[in-house]
Amino acid sequence: MADHVIHEHHDATADNSGSGFLVGMILLAVVLFVLFFYGLPLLQSAATPQVSVPSQIDVNLNQK
Repeated sequence: MADHVIHEHHDATADNSGSGFLVGMILLAVVLFVLFFYGLPLLQSAATPQVSVPSQIDVNLNQK
């Protein structure tokens, strides 16, 4: 008779109990915070048109 040998293989990732998911969620939260804190004001300032208004306007109708 032949004996059957069963090798059980345990990955090291199975023992971390979701710490990779936790680190990923923290990194995602940091990226979203930076996007909202710095990105949105930058987009708002880029969307406003730059209008230059002269300090004096000549409204004299009798110009020569």
